[in-house]
Amino acid sequence: MMASDMPNDLYIEQDLIVYFLTPLRQKYSAQIKSHHLRKEIIASRTTNSLVDWAGNTFVVEFMEEAGKSAVDIIRAHTIAREVFDLRNLWAEVEALDNKAPGFYSN
Repeated sequence: MMASDMPNDLYIEQDLIVYFLTPLRQKYSAQIKSHHLRKEIIASRTTNSLVDWAGNTFVVEFMEEAGKSAVDIIRAHTIAREVFDLRNLWAEVEALDNKAPGFYSN
């Protein structure tokens, strides 16, 4: 992913911004956007989001199934995450921890 243009995509810059605490975002927005580890933070956050929610074999399975590159699969996952507002859905699911019965509960 680092060798691609994806970490430079302004649309996923949000992954960089949310990496920092709110007070830092408010005070140092311009500096965050030009951070010297910008690409690395975006690549890490985007990849971690995919692995956290789709699993560590998702990319390889879809590369084999669709015949696309890893970056294409990661980009498609990121687009779907944003289009379907999955971050908010995942937050709602996580908020049910210890409130709703688990899948395997009796």
